[in-house]
Amino acid sequence: YTTDELKALVTCAAERVFKAFPGHKLHLGNFSRRSGGDIPWSVSHNNGRDADLAFYARSPNGAIAIPQHLYHFGRDLTAKDSPEPMIFDVPANWALVKALAACPGARPQRLFIARWLRKALLDFGRASKEPEEVQAHVARLLHQPRRAAAHNDHLHIRIACVADDITEGCLAPGRAPHGALGRLAAVRRRLPKIRRALRASKASTRAGA
Repeated sequence: YTTDELKALVTCAAERVFKAFPGHKLHLGNFSRRSGGDIPWSVSHNNGRDADLAFYARSPNGAIAIPQHLYHFGRDLTAKDSPEPMIFDVPANWALVKALAACPGARPQRLFIARWLRKALLDFGRASKEPEEVQAHVARLLHQPRRAAAHNDHLHIRIACVADDITEGCLAPGRAPHGALGRLAAVRRRLPKIRRALRASKASTRAGA
């Protein structure tokens, strides 16, 4: 489950890559729970604004590789844990991040990726003589997250809150505020009241919740 805006963005990007690289299909990992909240392995996927996308890959002979899982690509750009040899497809993955940055609609807030894969993509964009503003925009989006896995097995996209969701109380941070850390019991006691407020008829009450 996800928001309409994230669905449209991922679909747009997948279509642009498929047009540039016929046969390349975008394989999807975790999005969000139907009712929101934490899910296994993807604890920041709380509200439909996050998605895990498998990297595009090829076999050593150049054929398109079809991943059955999210495999980890090392600094040599090969997957060490895939049953068959797989190579990180730099041109196709560059086309993906460029499309995510450029497709109309939802605005990506962050694209989480391991720093060595980020470097490979930005080096390719530079060597391909992409417009400098495109290179700079993609560079601002691509980051290896702190205090989390390196993200060398998938691209994690997080979109910004759209206008309609802001009126419903959507906030930019992906995790609970630092003030909630270490106060789990107190947070749990407040949940029933918060859930009631989220169903209130007044938008301002929902936003406050």
